Amino acid sequence: MHAKPELKPKVSFSKVSTLFVYETGETPKSYSKRDQDFFGVEALREALRVKELIAQSPPESTKESLRFLLKNRSLAIEEMVGIENAILGQGTHTIKKLHAKTVLQEQRGQREHPEDAAENMARVARESSLKSLLRARACAVFAART
Repeated sequence: MHAKPELKPKVSFSKVSTLFVYETGETPKSYSKRDQDFFGVEALREALRVKELIAQSPPESTKESLRFLLKNRSLAIEEMVGIENAILGQGTHTIKKLHAKTVLQEQRGQREHPEDAAENMARVARESSLKSLLRARACAVFAART
């Protein structure tokens, strides 16, 4: 049995890479916990405002209420970006969790059957992502029609 030579990790850079050095200064480069909490409260407040608008609009269904509010310019599509889960429920979050669970299950299965692992992983991820893709397309079509 031959011993394999130990490979040391190395990093290489492309010849066309460019290095940019930024001064760090005194200004922090990320939001503090206090800022994050403030943004979270503001997002929740905005989601509740939009939900109230939806509840008070004439049509019965949420979908028709949103269409009505957007058509009558009582609500802009930009106001819903980032808070859609809080407005419409946890649908997107659930889809993402299910996708992660599906991919991780496939990854565990690859330990038992390592042959064709990359192809199988790609297939499972692609099929699982299709649900999110279809949902995103439906949202885009809905936004374009209003």
